[in-house]
Amino acid sequence: MTGFIKDQKNTLTNLIDLLSVKASALKDPLETTAPTYLEALKKSEAYSDSPQKIKFEETQGSYLFHADAQLYKIKKTGNEFASLAVKE
Repeated sequence: MTGFIKDQKNTLTNLIDLLSVKASALKDPLETTAPTYLEALKKSEAYSDSPQKIKFEETQGSYLFHADAQLYKIKKTGNEFASLAVKE
């Protein structure tokens, strides 16, 4: 009986590994973690003119910081395309 249980345990372990691989394949390949400097740029101390209000927006290709009358744009990495045909 112990050989049977051991075989069942190995089968379950292999199944769990297979499901884990399939689940990781479902994740968005473009999903990345946000850079650490974004939190710092949400504070007025990060700017030379010390704006009163900072509004943060994230688009598909960049991070935008509206700091009073100024707009700062930081392009995300990994969104560069070799040509227009590749982008389309």
